Amino acid sequence: MKLVELLGPGGSFDSALYAMELGADAVYIGLKAFSARTAAVNFTFEELRRLRSYSLAKHKKIYVALNTIIKEEEWPRIHQNLVELSLIGVEGLILQDLGLISYIRRNFPFFRLHGSTQMAAHNHSSIEFLQKQGLSRVVLPREMTLSEIKALVSAHPEMEFEVFIHGALCFGFSGMCLASGILLGRSGNRGSCGQICRTWFQGPKGKGYYLSTKDLALEEDVRKLVDVGIHALKIEGRMKSPEYAGLASSYYRKCLENDSSPEKDQVAERLQLLFSRKRTKGFIEGVNNRKIYRSYASHLGLELGRVLESKKDRFRIKLKSTLAIRDGLMYLMPGEIQKPLKWALSGLFKGKQRITEAAKESEVWICAPLMIPPGAQIYKISAHDSNWKSQRQLEYPMAKTGFTLQIEVYQERLDLKATFPGLEKWIPSFQISLGISCQEARKNCDLLPILQRVFRQSDQVLFLPEKILWKNQCPWQDDKIYIPMKELKHLRIAFYNALDGFIKKHNHLSHEKMTSFTTPGPKTPQFNLPHFLNTIKRGELSPRANLPFVSRTSDLNLDTLAMQENWIFIPLSPLSLCGDLTPQSIEVFAKKHEDSNILIGLNHYYQIEAFKPLFLLKNCFFFCDYLFYTANTWTARMLMNSIPKLLWIYYWIEDTQSQSMEFIRSYPQYPFKLIEASFSPTLFISRFCFSLNSLDEDCCSFENPCQDKIHNLGQQNRSFKIVEQKGLCYIIEKKQGLNNLF
Repeated sequence: MKLVELLGPGGSFDSALYAMELGADAVYIGLKAFSARTAAVNFTFEELRRLRSYSLAKHKKIYVALNTIIKEEEWPRIHQNLVELSLIGVEGLILQDLGLISYIRRNFPFFRLHGSTQMAAHNHSSIEFLQKQGLSRVVLPREMTLSEIKALVSAHPEMEFEVFIHGALCFGFSGMCLASGILLGRSGNRGSCGQICRTWFQGPKGKGYYLSTKDLALEEDVRKLVDVGIHALKIEGRMKSPEYAGLASSYYRKCLENDSSPEKDQVAERLQLLFSRKRTKGFIEGVNNRKIYRSYASHLGLELGRVLESKKDRFRIKLKSTLAIRDGLMYLMPGEIQKPLKWALSGLFKGKQRITEAAKESEVWICAPLMIPPGAQIYKISAHDSNWKSQRQLEYPMAKTGFTLQIEVYQERLDLKATFPGLEKWIPSFQISLGISCQEARKNCDLLPILQRVFRQSDQVLFLPEKILWKNQCPWQDDKIYIPMKELKHLRIAFYNALDGFIKKHNHLSHEKMTSFTTPGPKTPQFNLPHFLNTIKRGELSPRANLPFVSRTSDLNLDTLAMQENWIFIPLSPLSLCGDLTPQSIEVFAKKHEDSNILIGLNHYYQIEAFKPLFLLKNCFFFCDYLFYTANTWTARMLMNSIPKLLWIYYWIEDTQSQSMEFIRSYPQYPFKLIEASFSPTLFISRFCFSLNSLDEDCCSFENPCQDKIHNLGQQNRSFKIVEQKGLCYIIEKKQGLNNLF
């Protein structure tokens, strides 16, 4: 079998260490900011240095996730983080923001860049675009089938591909969920998802968890991914425990090695106890297997067995797993939404004898806080001995940054110069003269090994000279120079203290210094446009249909598309999966209506690559829609340089109206537009068939997906419309006072 990289989740120092110790070839981690999992413990730079020393010693890899949308005021801090990461050294950065990709390519070209699953790279054009942006690996969306993955891998041999194999699934397509940001002000694109899909809704089947997906668990099927050429397999779980990270890494290492030992089953059972919903193979086997569990949205653990006999405060059960006092148990009480009854086991009996533990297949009596009916399923949700020892971070040395040290030796001083190869742009060379008394040696003395031994004892300083060069400026021969060891050691301490202060000073980037290396933004292109386009609202661009954009060729007609004066508006869907809307079909439409201007709304970066033929049409103009998440000028600059006849860019829709207006006013040289508060965007775009998964209907197949079905959901004082169209599901909030579109 081809070698493949197994990535474990590094939500904390302990998690990363356990993952690497127990089977992962690499870990992916986040810093204290700019990570899509802000609720994880994440890493300080000191912790990262300690983990780095371990990874280098064990030949493991570290990838750092900077996979959030970047706001303009954050560039100084993101720059400072990039300098720190340059000094530490990591194997790659996982990114989402197009502007950040552009920024790193220009200023830190030595980093290997990976496209986050948040980038929704789902077709050939998206891979081609990211390759041109300098990315070397793409984390594919969880929503892709094995045949679709195989097609991408085969067509792009120069790109590395990574896929998730275990952990939570989202109802929304990777990177296209706006629900938490719009409804709660907690953007998943900023790492603060409120998990609205895990909450209950009132719907066609009563109250239930209509959007709560089962957990992905590919297990032995991971070998199918290896066979099609996947480079890396990824375990989700940066917000889960260190035990979870370690056991999941161990389990999938055994799966990859085709281990069939009893130990593998034991690891699988312990892993389920740490966190497990009902399981699914996701989209690997296709789109029409059920992946939603409407009754309960959280941890289920292991099925312990069904109640055989019940009394007031206890029940009899035949165990499917071992059991011990203080293990956690759960019973889901009947109802539209099953409410959990959880308790720690305090009473366990074999007949009338009290026991402390019982083996699998045993028939025992269990004490419970209330009477549980016969036939009820009991779950074991935790083990009394599952808390693993926390690692002592200080026992792990910090990785040191290498530099070149040049020393000129004079009779009364040493001139020292430190340079950082590859980082000269951001860390200028450091020079210092320190007094010392050199003497003529009585016998031959090789000074270089002495200098190497002394200066490579850098103590607690984070820098270590990889190369030491010296030059003799004394009146004696090279082998006749003597420096008292005590003086040399004192000089070493003074040098490293000065170097440390110098690095800290130059690593702090102010707003003023930022302007010295950012280029002026391009001027807004000037077009002779009618006045109404300057004030037109986003809702006025939407077609007269159920969605705020066009997703299929049949919508390309004047009865459906919005128009004003001599302009026809075609805002595009961000996904090409299941759709038949192609650049060719739009080109045919544009040529048919060559006397009209066609304003096309691009809604995903793949369209920059795929729709290039439309850039050449005289009557086609463009705007960047809300799913570009344009929150900074670097992203805007990249879009303006990539898209001819770009009229405007909608600013990031999840920001507040006041902050959005302030940003737009601050950068008048960019063609930003504000989306009106009354506009209702797609909160979820999903590949889950709602009828099949949430309503349990036998309704569709991959070849014959559901068409134009409408459903309704409610939650508290909000109402939502669900549109099923061409194998995709869209959820939109129904707002008061809107036009007939929504």
